[in-house]
Amino acid sequence: MVFKLILFIMISRDTLYLSQKDAVELALKNNLILKSSESQVNASKFGVKEARSAFFPQVSFQAGYRRVSLVQEMKSFILDSLVMTPGGAFIPVGHYESIPFGRKDNYSLSFNVSQPLFTWGNIIRGYKLSLLNFKNKLIEDSITRESLIKNVKELYIYALVAKEYYDLTLFIDEELRKHYESAKKKFENGSATELELLQAEVKYRTHKPKIEEAKKNYENILDLLKINLGIDTSQIIVLKDSLEGEIPKSLPEFCVEERLDLKSLELQMEMLKLQKNIFKSSNLPSLFAGFNYLYQRPFGFVDEWKGYWVLNLGLSFPIFDGFKNISKAKEIEANLKSLKYMYKFNSLSAYNSYMTAKRDYEIAMKNLMAAKENLKLARKLYEMAKVQYEEGLISELDFIDAETSYFAQKVNYLNSLGTLKIKWLQLEAQLKGINNLQFNKEGGF
Repeated sequence: MVFKLILFIMISRDTLYLSQKDAVELALKNNLILKSSESQVNASKFGVKEARSAFFPQVSFQAGYRRVSLVQEMKSFILDSLVMTPGGAFIPVGHYESIPFGRKDNYSLSFNVSQPLFTWGNIIRGYKLSLLNFKNKLIEDSITRESLIKNVKELYIYALVAKEYYDLTLFIDEELRKHYESAKKKFENGSATELELLQAEVKYRTHKPKIEEAKKNYENILDLLKINLGIDTSQIIVLKDSLEGEIPKSLPEFCVEERLDLKSLELQMEMLKLQKNIFKSSNLPSLFAGFNYLYQRPFGFVDEWKGYWVLNLGLSFPIFDGFKNISKAKEIEANLKSLKYMYKFNSLSAYNSYMTAKRDYEIAMKNLMAAKENLKLARKLYEMAKVQYEEGLISELDFIDAETSYFAQKVNYLNSLGTLKIKWLQLEAQLKGINNLQFNKEGGF
């Protein structure tokens, strides 16, 4: 008894009890795709700072040392005196000195400042482009976040349906086993025919594979859920929520301006316009200034530290680049036109997509109401058949048929309820303009 208690406590510690809200919070904290998206946002934030640096002077400092193996020298004769010969001629007397053209050891310190003065607005365009890219990354991150939330909610609902179906298959298996054993006893005492026994056995044996199939489907969906939550697939989780819950009824109003996909396309078009203007103006002259101060040893022919400064003011005029910038501008213009067509198409189809999702939700609601009524009737028929069977008015096979019909309607109701909640999530996705993340699932509804 003590061992069982310890085992239960150990299992309980390793078990994660999860509501749908908990699952969403865990996914927002651990999901790797979302972390990647957040890193891209941070990268674009530093991209803004990088573009802003172009407004400031670029300052650099360099220190250098250079040693040469051979220094060329010039020999020069230095006159010391003139000596008169007996014949009255003067003979120069002196010595030779070597003058090196440099030194073996050379040192230099350089300080440089450069600043573009006029670039036809390209610096400002580059900064605006980085800002738009940052805003677009924020929207893309929102799309990833909302898509993840929708995906986790969908998986949680699929898991609830799969769990309910798996539990139901276990219950049906137990009921069919009881019917089979009952038919077997009746056959042995002569109150049931061999046909009734075979029919009961066939129903019991045929249902067996459905248990493993339902279990595998449930485990597969749980594994997908764990991957989205960013937890190990070996982690045991228990779903806390019930499939039965509040059903949304009030439909939200459609607003095309709130769709994230259209906002992203708008920013992308603005970015392409800036890029096109940058490349179009790249063939225009630009004005720049630079300041350089050099402090070195040796300085000329003197082996000592001295320095000088240079101030540059220049005009850069590109003449021919093989039509590179013009071609790039034309390429961007074609891409811009493509985005404009895409934006117009998405704007026109957005409302239609919303209405399609809305109709699907309304149909799912009607199907759920019908499934609910059918379940009531099937349950009523089952309870009546159970009473009649206990009173001996109907055969066991008739009772099994009524029971099987009731279970089938129960499955249909679970599927209809799950479908309704999924359709609601898809309707919300159309309002926000987020993509439906695809995942593989087996069975289900």
